[in-house]
Amino acid sequence: MSNATTIHRSFNRIQIFDYCIFYFSITGILCGSLDREIVKLNGIDKNHALRILILSMGTMTTVCLLISIIFWYLTEIRLLKYKGKISYTDDLFTTKNWKPLLCELFIGIWHPLPFLWESTFLEWDHSYMTHFEHYSNDILITIMIFFRVFYVFWFIMNNSYFMSSWAQRVCVLNGH
Repeated sequence: MSNATTIHRSFNRIQIFDYCIFYFSITGILCGSLDREIVKLNGIDKNHALRILILSMGTMTTVCLLISIIFWYLTEIRLLKYKGKISYTDDLFTTKNWKPLLCELFIGIWHPLPFLWESTFLEWDHSYMTHFEHYSNDILITIMIFFRVFYVFWFIMNNSYFMSSWAQRVCVLNGH
């Protein structure tokens, strides 16, 4: 197999992992939002089996998201090896790619948890002299949506016109 074919296949695998990361991040956001809507419509005590199922699906999408991120980084290192940018003995640790990998895994791990489906805490408001009850998964949903918007923008930037395989070949021909 020629080097150009191998580079093209690795680039296509990176794009497949981009699609997987985008799909799993959006699916996780939708599962968390659907759980919140069920709570707002029916209360916390009703449909608890359905809520646990939806939160479990959200957990599975988070696990698949983390696996996709790991494979994306490993494929990126393989592509850099085939392009000749790094040596064939380099790996995830010698290229120092483990640091951004850990940052992205930390970003991706936040999600509503099935075992916190009825966990609440109280907050005292001094100005109104009253208590507010918050659900633990509400905070996790907010953090998840805030962090996973990063993956949506990452997907848009990586699949734009300027990051296509044709644009990559033009850059290689011009020495970049």
